[in-house]
Amino acid sequence: MKRISFVVAILFLWLGSAECAEKIIRFTHELPVTHHNHQAALKLAEEIQKRSNGTLTLKVFPAAQLFSDKESIKAIKGGAVEMGMIPINYWVAYTPLADIFELPFMLSDYKTAYRAEDGILGNAIGEDADKTGIKILGWWDYGPTYFWGKTKPLRKPEDFKGLRIRVYGGMVANTVKALGGAPVFMSGGEVYMALQRGTVDGLATGYTAFLERKFYEVTKYLLIASQGYQTYTVMINKGYWEGLPPDQQKIIKDSLKPVTDDVRQNVERINEEALKELIKKGVQPYTASKEELKDFLKTTQPVRDEFFTKHGDRAKNIVNEVLK
Repeated sequence: MKRISFVVAILFLWLGSAECAEKIIRFTHELPVTHHNHQAALKLAEEIQKRSNGTLTLKVFPAAQLFSDKESIKAIKGGAVEMGMIPINYWVAYTPLADIFELPFMLSDYKTAYRAEDGILGNAIGEDADKTGIKILGWWDYGPTYFWGKTKPLRKPEDFKGLRIRVYGGMVANTVKALGGAPVFMSGGEVYMALQRGTVDGLATGYTAFLERKFYEVTKYLLIASQGYQTYTVMINKGYWEGLPPDQQKIIKDSLKPVTDDVRQNVERINEEALKELIKKGVQPYTASKEELKDFLKTTQPVRDEFFTKHGDRAKNIVNEVLK
């Protein structure tokens, strides 16, 4: 009898320790370790570790150690990794609404973008993501993206005619075509050599990426007129998420909030500091006037018209709500 009681006691102790065992969540992304969104991922890991008393551990794999941005949605959807973040433009294959962030010269400020992410647009993209087996937990901003020229300053739509511009998504490619240029798709790692060799005459990207990848060594002309807005979705495998107990789901959500707030508080400052550093390194910025911005909007109107024709009232209603 004593032996049975002893075995039962040991069993309960084992079950208790299993209940408190550390659970590891793998988090994948492609950004370099110097990027502010990687730092946000590390802070999220700290918050989760602290709030869960060590029962949940977020293990961050940066710089495409596990998967590239292009591979990440399928990897998370299929359960090859539990969690990660990717640029919004990679969602276009799953929900065309993601392209609203890249409608040319529309999301020109941070507050409008935040309103879109936290409101009707973010909810709509989240609903579409649910159908793919992925849950979007939050948004970590990268900020506006701009056009940069190697061979000459870019100040008006006519300046783009005949230029080969490296792009990172279909909507940006359509914008370049509308401006009279030729879009060129290539990975971020290929861009420096392409600029150096003259394979491309310019590119579309943000301040921090331009600085981190040292493009200023081969390209110096910047047009300050936000042609699009880049943000990252923080996402998790839906089945994995639903398998977590409610208290652990709450820990992850509660951990995300201060990190997201911190990203938003810092992203403007980080981009402003990056621009100052780029100017020191020889970049020559040109800020479009209101009249010049109107010309860019007019020239690229066919891109927006085509998007609304293709995707109907749902897309148009979301844009109208965001821009109120």
